[in-house]
Amino acid sequence: MTPRRLLVGTTGGTFGMARTGAYLSAPGEGDEQLEQALAAVMLDGWEAVVEAVTPASDSADATPDTWFAIADRLHRESPGIDAVVLIHGTDTLAYTAAALSVLWPQAGIPLVITGSQIPLGMPDSDADANLSLAVTTATELAVRGESGIWVSFGGQTLPAFGVTKIDAQSPQAFASPVAERLGDSWVTPPPIELLLNDARARAGTLDSTASSSVIVVAAFPGLDGGLLERILEVRPDALVLECYGAGTFPLSDERSLAALSRAGSAGTAIVCTSRTRSGRIMLGAYESGHRLASIGAVGAGGLPTEAAVALLHLLIRSGTSATEISRIVGGQTRAD
Repeated sequence: MTPRRLLVGTTGGTFGMARTGAYLSAPGEGDEQLEQALAAVMLDGWEAVVEAVTPASDSADATPDTWFAIADRLHRESPGIDAVVLIHGTDTLAYTAAALSVLWPQAGIPLVITGSQIPLGMPDSDADANLSLAVTTATELAVRGESGIWVSFGGQTLPAFGVTKIDAQSPQAFASPVAERLGDSWVTPPPIELLLNDARARAGTLDSTASSSVIVVAAFPGLDGGLLERILEVRPDALVLECYGAGTFPLSDERSLAALSRAGSAGTAIVCTSRTRSGRIMLGAYESGHRLASIGAVGAGGLPTEAAVALLHLLIRSGTSATEISRIVGGQTRAD
């Protein structure tokens, strides 16, 4: 009987790093150690194919172009493959997971993303456990004829779109403020599926070589209009305001709202996320949020900043206008 094939794609990250003096750096030991770890967790009737999807690097250096490179390589390697596990650095895993939720074909082949907080082979490493969970998840999904994109990490498997890194050291590094519990599993709620479907419908017009500029500005005491004016001089395609709580932002300096209004009028899509780990943006709850909405800003519901940033880059590169972006993000997440 011909074995099923599992593609294990590597990108670098902590999982494969090695200690260089006092710090960790990529690349590490290479594929041999990974193949040994895979041999210990592969199920009968399966064989693993290990491929470097991108050159090994620290995921802190990832860019939107990295997402396209990963998606393109996985597409090219996928013929004859039954399931995929992608090993990724934790710092930007959530951004890549959100992007691949749009870029990866939804039918047929499950894609499970994982990584680790401590490199493979080091004392107390979580790499083996995360790899085992990812391999088990991907292969079981394939056997059941299911697909989708998932993140397996720290003993749980979450829908990939909407995960966020919540801890720099704990093995339970990721959570999802948008996923909903259904029995023993986590699922993507209907409003987020609608949002994703809208973005996927535009995938055919995505131009991976196009430019897209997205700026994130977090709310903090002392953020004034002068600073906002200087930030917005670059005229980004989109601006993510990482607000306090349910959608408040420092606006006592009248220059702040004026600068945001000018940016919106010039074609910058303004999307609000929350600095909190759970809950959702509700711009109508406070005067500050109401003022943001009055100049065209939209709330991203419960979407974490990582998902919002990835989604904005993809929508911009598909030629979506700022007005349409606001409709997609603000309307279909039922943010307000």
